[in-house]
Amino acid sequence: MDAMRVARLHIPRQDMVLEDVPLPVPGRGDAVVEVEACGLVPNIGQILARVATRASYPQLPNLPAGFGFNITGVVRQVSEPCCDFAVGDRVYVSPALSCGKCEACTDGDQQNCENFAILGYFGFGAQAQALFDAYPHGGYGQCVVAPSANLVRLPDQTNFAQATRFGYLATALACLNKAGAGAGRSVLINGITGTIGLSTCLVALALGVTHILGTGRQTALLQKVEALAPGRIGTLNFSDGSITDFARAHSAGVGVHCVVDCLGPSAPVALMQDAIYGLRRGGCMVNVNGIGSPVPLDLKWMQSQQIRLFGNNWCSSEDVRTVSGMVGSGMLDLSAISTVSFALDGINDAMVKAADRPLGGFSTAVIVP
Repeated sequence: MDAMRVARLHIPRQDMVLEDVPLPVPGRGDAVVEVEACGLVPNIGQILARVATRASYPQLPNLPAGFGFNITGVVRQVSEPCCDFAVGDRVYVSPALSCGKCEACTDGDQQNCENFAILGYFGFGAQAQALFDAYPHGGYGQCVVAPSANLVRLPDQTNFAQATRFGYLATALACLNKAGAGAGRSVLINGITGTIGLSTCLVALALGVTHILGTGRQTALLQKVEALAPGRIGTLNFSDGSITDFARAHSAGVGVHCVVDCLGPSAPVALMQDAIYGLRRGGCMVNVNGIGSPVPLDLKWMQSQQIRLFGNNWCSSEDVRTVSGMVGSGMLDLSAISTVSFALDGINDAMVKAADRPLGGFSTAVIVP
């Protein structure tokens, strides 16, 4: 075929448009992947609404634009030099795009590229649009072109829909690595029932974290989380008390080793404040979803207690490879996650339905072109 079906946004705050566009042509070192499934991020509607405001940060692609990341599929075409992939390989497409020219890129530090962008989503630097121009198609279409270095082989144990979760799992891994989480450590996951929160819980279990605490709003989902590892996971409903008190009560009064804050931009600032004070001396918080308002913090307390606070923006392609290996070895169990599929033709209705998540992070919505 010479053309492919895609969904693109042409006008802010209106529906995405289904249309036929020419098949992508891979540049040097690129690959074309035929999309089998693409994750439908729950807040995609909010992201697209930001196009209307043209907020300068994060930077959204110029319209018309394709969206959709967390892509899985089959390699259709490769261009030399290719990173050891062949036509027919089952892959996850890491959406992390970097310019390859700045200091961070030459140091191999992809996430700190000055023009870092997420394919099919948004960017974080002045030159991010150049990356969107080079890789204009997201996963809401039949094919996507990406650097072959971004391809990650899927283990035989996982299907295309399930593997769309790899990006969130790899982001969780990046957060936990920054926090030094592992055996003998305690982790509090603020917002454990959401997509990134539950992903962090599953990766923490795989890393051997000894004691996992989690917070959330829905008691039924919190109970479902606890059932993943009875006796090893404890949870708190936000309405039932202080996160600080909860953390200290489950750590002999000294606090947890690390907090991974997975609350979304619309969450009350007070919840993040409450969680950070549940850290022990020398503890670490990693914020991954980005609280939408300024957070007043007691810097004197943080200094005297040697508290570290990190931000984490997505993950590297290497993080995704690690997650794929963890799944392939049986180290990381994804059996608790179900998937709900929607056809590309129904993408506008699917975006509305994806925002209603009775199963929280236990369910992944995907578009199947």
